[in-house]
Order: sequence, then C-alpha cells, then structure tokens
Amino acid sequence: MQSPFRNSVNILIVSVFLFLLYDPGFCQTESEVKNLRKQLNKSQSDTSRIKTLFQLGGRFLSGPSDSLLFYYTRALNIADKHIKQDIGQEEIFTYKKLAIRALIGIGIEHFYQSNYEEALVYYFKALDYSKELNDIDCMSECYSEVGIVYNNQGKYDQSLEYHLKALEFAKQGIDDSWVASCNVNIGNIYRDKAYYTVAYNYYIKALQTFEKLGHKRRMAACFLSIGDIFNEQHDFNTALEYFGRAFQIYSSTGDNAGQAECYSGIGDVYLSLDEYSIARENFNEILRISKETGYTHELDDCLKSIGYSYKMEGDYDKANEFYKKALQISRQEGDKAGIAEILGSMAKLAYLQNDFGKALNLANQSLEISNQTKRLQTSFNAYRILSEIHEKRDDPQKALQAFKKYSGLKDSLFNSEKYRAITEIETKYKTEKKEQQLELFT
Repeated sequence: MQSPFRNSVNILIVSVFLFLLYDPGFCQTESEVKNLRKQLNKSQSDTSRIKTLFQLGGRFLSGPSDSLLFYYTRALNIADKHIKQDIGQEEIFTYKKLAIRALIGIGIEHFYQSNYEEALVYYFKALDYSKELNDIDCMSECYSEVGIVYNNQGKYDQSLEYHLKALEFAKQGIDDSWVASCNVNIGNIYRDKAYYTVAYNYYIKALQTFEKLGHKRRMAACFLSIGDIFNEQHDFNTALEYFGRAFQIYSSTGDNAGQAECYSGIGDVYLSLDEYSIARENFNEILRISKETGYTHELDDCLKSIGYSYKMEGDYDKANEFYKKALQISRQEGDKAGIAEILGSMAKLAYLQNDFGKALNLANQSLEISNQTKRLQTSFNAYRILSEIHEKRDDPQKALQAFKKYSGLKDSLFNSEKYRAITEIETKYKTEKKEQQLELFT
C-alpha cells in the first residue's frame, strides 16, 4: 500500500549565499560571545558593527530563533540609515550589500517560523537591492529564496519560474555548489509535480557535484530527495537506504531540521508498509524536535500522518483530532498543497463513518485546491475517494467519471517505464561512483 501523502514541504537548499557573503564566524563558547559583545560596543565604524551583529546572529542560522531576528534587524537598521543618507556610491554599495545579507537572513528566519508572507517581503526587498547593484550572485540567491517560499505554499509553477531564474544567474557565476543547489530545488518541484524521472536527473547531477566538493550537508539534502523518489515508486528498501544516509549526516552535524525531514520520510515508508506503531515512533520524534526548537515545517505533515495511522487502525476520533490540528497549521501557513491533502484525508475518514454528504463536500474541496496547485498525487487521491463516494451514493455515472480520472492519473504516477528509467539512472550513477573509487587504488 502506498502512503497517501508525500510531504508538501521539503528541506530545500537554503541560504548558500548567506554563508558565503561573509564568514559568520560561528561562536561556540560563552567567552567568544562575550568578546563579540565587547567588540560591538567598541566598534569604531558601522560596517564593523554590522559584521559583529552578523556574527552574533549567525549562531542561530540553523533553526527558528528570535535571537537571529534581534541581531539581524539591528544590522539592517544601521545599513538602512546609511542607505537613506546622501553618501557616496561606494558607501551605498557597501551598505546595500550588508542590507541584502540582513534581509535574506531575516527572511529565512520568518520562513523557518512559517511566516511566508513576511519572508517574501524581505526577499523581494533584497532582490530589489541586488538588481540595483547588478549583483548576479545576490539575485540568484533571492530568486531561489522566493522560489522556496512558493514551493512551500504549493505554488509550483511560480516556484519553478523563480528557481529557473536562480539557476540562470547561478550559471553566470563561478560557484559550482550553488548551481548544484539550484538543481536540487528545481528537482524538488518536478518531484512534487510527479515528473519523477526529470526530478531524479536534477538530483543526481547535483549530488555528483556535492560529492566532488565534499559538501556533506548538501549531499544529505540530495539523499532525502532521492529517498522521496523511491518512496513514491514503492521501492521502500532503497528509500530507507537514502533516508538513512541523510540521517547519518544530519545527526553528525546536529541539524535538527534535517533530522526531522528524515524522520518524516522514514515514517512515511512505514505507513506504506502498514507498520503504524513504528511510523508513529518516527513522527513523534518530529514532534519532539518541534517542541525543543520551534521548527514547524514538518508539523502539519507529521500530524496528518499520525492521523492517517490512527485511521488505518480504526481509531477515527483520534484520526480526526490530528487531521484538524494539521489543517489548522496548513491554513495558517497558506500551504494549499497541504490543505488539499488533509481535506482529502478527512473526506476518506467521513466516508468510512458513512457520512457521505460530508465526505463529498471535503473531497470536492480537496480536488478544487489540488487542481489549482497542479499536484497530481493529491488529485489522484481526490478522484479515488470521489469514485467511492459516488458509488455509495448510487450515482454510477459520476462514480465512473471519477474512476476514469483516477485511473488516468494512476498511469501517470506509477508505471514500469518510469521506474525503469529511474533505476537505470541510479545504476549508472552507482557504477560510475564505484569506478571512481577503484581508480583511487590503481
């Protein structure tokens, strides 16, 4: 049995530029923090003061933190003060570059807190400054960040448009790792739109670059995405292999958000294998991480998956409780893809409780939204439950119409030719990697 959902949110390659523009000099000890605060008070220039604020805030880049907002907003206010003054072009250039970094950092923090509209405000302002400076690296990063937000809102066509722009400018630069990061982001969109072979090609291309450069955490992001592909194609052993490789890297680097993504993927596999208690063990780890860190991106997916596990065990009250919590979060985030998935799950639950009127209403809502996002998997699920509902309501014509739509999408989503194309790319990738390793010993 296939899991009824795949996460509408995936950890995308975020903020490469943020780490490269200036070395944040991540502080690990209290004494280093104290020294930076002293340095901040003694700074003779605003540029050095801003950079110190970046160092203080940079400690919190890996997850939700109001502390990052505090330091980066202070840095942005100082930069904006100078930009508004009648100063020389060279100084304006310097302060706009600093402002871009602050804006992207603040935008990423709002993204982590699922404040998507706020994040877009900061990203677009950073993009405006980048265009004024004709800075292709900054423009590429800004386009990418906007694309990430749109992807998490289920606006896949808009997301793809911005990610393709990001890739276009990335190729004009000299950073191969950033080009690869853009490829991952584009691959994620094609995966969500069910173009699995296209997505897989983007992932492998990116993974080969990251392996060459030794970028472990970005390799982990690729492993996660590739795991998703194999999970969608019901190759659960290979999916678990890739999720495990990603988890090993994220654990070694202390990346809580990445670990949450891994738990989500592993949990989905065990849902598909009807191992509901094992699945919940993984989803409960996401709840733990969310409680400890404030990271919310996996929360709605996690809650609806827990709800699904209870539904499959026949505990409809618990299932409905978790679905409602998940729906509230997805609506707060403006995540149309997530809303459509949850409404479809609630429709199935109402159907099982013989409330066919409610089930029909929920299924139609799910289908309407999924057609807006053009996410085939969600439409597939909606047509399936609609066919079942119409049959129970003794409307064979509508049941047949929905079933034909469902069958057509099933052929698009799952077929042997598509899976064979993916496995051929996988075999070629593994063979080339083994050959490279053998060359090291000859």
